[in-house]
Amino acid sequence: PNRWTAPSYQRRIPISARFGLDYSKATIKYQRERIKKLLGNRAQTDRIKRREYFLEMENSTVVLAPFGWGEFNYRDYHAFLSGALLVKPNMSHMETWPDLYRDGVTMLSFDWDLDTMLDVLETALQDKDGYLGIAETGQETYKRHLASEQAEELFAERVYSVITE
Repeated sequence: PNRWTAPSYQRRIPISARFGLDYSKATIKYQRERIKKLLGNRAQTDRIKRREYFLEMENSTVVLAPFGWGEFNYRDYHAFLSGALLVKPNMSHMETWPDLYRDGVTMLSFDWDLDTMLDVLETALQDKDGYLGIAETGQETYKRHLASEQAEELFAERVYSVITE
């Protein structure tokens, strides 16, 4: 990626929550339908054209990213690129590399049953400046492992550590 939007960029859209609902798997469809219902008129969830989607993310304070075929999805990475605060279901059960899913450090999470989702969103939106650091740390972590001068070395070190353990 060569286009990064600073988290401090002035944003006019509170929440970006664009996701599809047409899934044959009830496990995916259920959470997404429930999120749409809980959001009500707080955010639009209908799909939009790709260019509009990226512009919306760059102008959004929070990107809400429900699970897809697995826990993480492209929207997570788009949130880091756009400098928005990533908010998604809790990922503490997984070990990832790079470690992008540190609740309260690189992103915010809510319970899988969605009981805390609206509270997490409201708290983040009411204290944008307080949560700006989380968006900054998320973007810097992503950037460091993907597009920095030391990204190749970090990757090689990780592969080596996995092979030698």
